[in-house]
Amino acid sequence: MSHAVVSMVQRLRENAGLGLLFANGGFATHNHTIILGSRPIAAAHFPRSFDYQADADAHRGEAPALVETYVGPAAIETYTVLYNRDGSIKHGVVVAITVDGRRTLAKVPAEESATLDLLISGDVEPVGMTGEIAGNANGDQIWLRTG
Repeated sequence: MSHAVVSMVQRLRENAGLGLLFANGGFATHNHTIILGSRPIAAAHFPRSFDYQADADAHRGEAPALVETYVGPAAIETYTVLYNRDGSIKHGVVVAITVDGRRTLAKVPAEESATLDLLISGDVEPVGMTGEIAGNANGDQIWLRTG
């Protein structure tokens, strides 16, 4: 971030105006933002509280209840694909919303290459896609694409 600040200051010295810098910190768990200007910002006042957690909480709804064992239709809420050290796909994980609004997890085994290719291709948006969750002999919940 320090390189970005120096670069922005140099640019603002050449061309008057404002500059916005944004960065992630921690383990991508903290956001850092700074506005730099070639002249004071009239509306700025200090000291100032930058804690917006209460505002964020007020806009967020209740988290869906988690159901650990589920079989049936569901829609993808989010997903990720895990890789082995050699770059091959280990498996995928789908966070899904059940038809009654609960949240559950399901695995996409490495053998389900068509589904994994769909998740990582960028050709379509998997979020919202419907499918089925089925159990297997190991007790895992398995995501099956139906559409």
